[in-house]
Amino acid sequence: MKTNIFIIPALFIFLIITSCESKTDQDTDELSYSNVTEEIITDEDKEEIKNIIDQKNTELEKLYKEGKMEEAATYFSEDVIQLAPNTKPIKGTQMFIDEWNKAISQGEWNFDFRVEEVKYYGNAVVELGSYDLEILPAGGSEMPPFKDEGYYVVLWEKIDGDWKIVWDAPVSSLPLPGQGSETEM
Repeated sequence: MKTNIFIIPALFIFLIITSCESKTDQDTDELSYSNVTEEIITDEDKEEIKNIIDQKNTELEKLYKEGKMEEAATYFSEDVIQLAPNTKPIKGTQMFIDEWNKAISQGEWNFDFRVEEVKYYGNAVVELGSYDLEILPAGGSEMPPFKDEGYYVVLWEKIDGDWKIVWDAPVSSLPLPGQGSETEM
């Protein structure tokens, strides 16, 4: 009986150790980098990509102003996440269209996007940009005129040969009402 008391825990420990198989480097590479393609990006490629992003931003400014949200949604991946301030995340192109149609029904949204810096990672690019925004209320809207300025971080990904926005996170530089003109962190 005493022998069984020691054999059962020893067998249990042996099974745990042998079942914890370590992953090879190949397994890890396949898990971590399954959808990333390594590309060598030249300075010319970087400049071209930055110009494409700048052009797409200019086109988006026009689409927001004109209220063409279905067309604007084509600049985003199907699983886009937009992290707008003071609200829940917008997830997916249909939610993007629905939420932005509500917003533009209140007035005209005039954005000015500026590419400040771009970091390149194969088929992905991170854009740090700045923006100015002016909202002109529609007739009958309860919303007052509004101006904002700030920065944003956008993750772009090359999907089916076209650069699409995957994540979009704007951050206002203006203080919240009642906060004062400057706050320190």
